[in-house]
Amino acid sequence: PLDACIVDVGCGVGEVARLMLDERPDLGVNMLNLSASQLELCPELMTRVHADMHDMPIVDGCADVVMVNYTLGYAELDTFMLEAARVLKPGGILFLYDLTRNHAANGPDELMLEKFSYRVYARHVLTQAAGRAGLAFDDMRVLPATPWHLDPLLDEEYRGVIGRLSTTVLPTAMRFVKEGL
Repeated sequence: PLDACIVDVGCGVGEVARLMLDERPDLGVNMLNLSASQLELCPELMTRVHADMHDMPIVDGCADVVMVNYTLGYAELDTFMLEAARVLKPGGILFLYDLTRNHAANGPDELMLEKFSYRVYARHVLTQAAGRAGLAFDDMRVLPATPWHLDPLLDEEYRGVIGRLSTTVLPTAMRFVKEGL
């Protein structure tokens, strides 16, 4: 909606939100990150919140959108989903863009966890955790495999891990809606 309130969880240096504001300057964006050094690099027009995604100092029911881009692998899933649901308005959207597994195993991908300390969950695990928090599945897009145009930037170990995972781990956009309109 016009003048929507967005919470960008694990915002990095704010580039995704900056691009959104280029198109929609009416948006109110709250940049939330545990890294103070990354928050310092966020554009000045955005509200910066130095906090953990599991305990957001944000008012209950104030956000139209909670957005998470490549951060979910650091989350304790059920705790984060409950916290996202808490800050969303009824009818608000949780938007996730991250790597997901395309097979049915329940746990995180062990190779990514071991090599990069990053959990990659199966899509049904994310959907179930969201449901337990009162967030209804709305839509999903599975995107093409990891962009190999980054290959020159990757070290040999990372390149090998990504190569082994390219058939089971894919970038995915998922959208959930807070129930209770």
